[in-house]
Amino acid sequence: MAMRGVLAGFIVLMFACPATAGAETIQDARSSSPDGGKTAAAKLSIAPGADVSAISFAPDGATLLIRAGLDVSVWNASSGARMPAPTGEVWEAAYSADGSEIFTILDEGVRSWDALSGKPTGTLVETENGRHIAIDPTGGRFAVSGFRNVVSLWDARTRKLVAQLAHDETFQAWIEYDTWGAGMEYRVQEVPVSITSTRFSPDGRAVLTTAEDGKAKIWDATTGEPLQSRHFGGTLHESAWSNDNTRAAFLTEMGPLSTSGGPVWSGASKALVWNLHSGELVYLDYADPLTKLLISPDGRVVATIGYDKDVKLWNSDTGAAIGVIPHLVAAMMFVPGKPARLATVSSDGVRIWDAATATLIGHASDAHEQIGPIAVSPDGTRLAIANGTVVNVTPLP
Repeated sequence: MAMRGVLAGFIVLMFACPATAGAETIQDARSSSPDGGKTAAAKLSIAPGADVSAISFAPDGATLLIRAGLDVSVWNASSGARMPAPTGEVWEAAYSADGSEIFTILDEGVRSWDALSGKPTGTLVETENGRHIAIDPTGGRFAVSGFRNVVSLWDARTRKLVAQLAHDETFQAWIEYDTWGAGMEYRVQEVPVSITSTRFSPDGRAVLTTAEDGKAKIWDATTGEPLQSRHFGGTLHESAWSNDNTRAAFLTEMGPLSTSGGPVWSGASKALVWNLHSGELVYLDYADPLTKLLISPDGRVVATIGYDKDVKLWNSDTGAAIGVIPHLVAAMMFVPGKPARLATVSSDGVRIWDAATATLIGHASDAHEQIGPIAVSPDGTRLAIANGTVVNVTPLP
């Protein structure tokens, strides 16, 4: 009999842009505006030449790291000038906490690069099957995960391994079998556990990891010692951590609701909030499956997107619905420095909302097609939107 797993796999963003530097000197590319590229006076379009799958601003907002396929490129966020960038086949990349370096995951391990010159710095950190990297916001650590049940925690300065953060190796799951003519049947089977998300707390003191077995674990970021563990069931797909360190939010595919006589599928991904101080769980009750989850900087509001492309806003303390944004939203992001200001992108443009009240604040730009990843500058003044092979940078109100 042929076997087909019905579990959700670990999804890794793969990205690319041509990695060769343009003709500008480093100084010219960085200083094309009086403040070194921190302020955008008008809209800007950048064309890396390939479908973009990830974007991030540098911590100072001066440059953009654009990724698609297996290449990365770096651009001045105000002038659009191309800058030197890391090379090689890159699975994922991220700025260091201070923006001086760019970390990339290669097949052979993690390498760091000077963010201005694009030249390698330090030594290669050898990792096994690394596909995702998380950066400690204080600059002391970084964490690497892949297709296994372990997250490796590294000292960002010495490049030495601090600890291995391990989930269980296997868990029981329903597996679908094709009986070749007799229909489908399901059996419970031990399957390997994969990490689904890794995230540092905003203060850099802890690491949150989630896995396919429905468990979330919190670890001491200095020592790697376990601090808290919670089993939510289903498969945890996505996590978020409030800036005040009080709440974590998750998307979970609830999976089978019965373990006898065959699985009974819930048919939906649900959202929940874990109060890290009281231990209380708040479930967000929404009928349609959910695909994206964010938590506001102040921790008071959770925003979710469902298959219907509506954004639903929730009170994170009570789970009560605040309101719905029904604009076929393709992407959303909370604006840094604002307690609950949410930017949404749809085919009819960018809108800014007060998420605490679901009130429209303003309209930031024209319509967008082929909407991909988005990023908001750290100062909350600009939004970068991937539209196929083009990244548009637009001011925010």
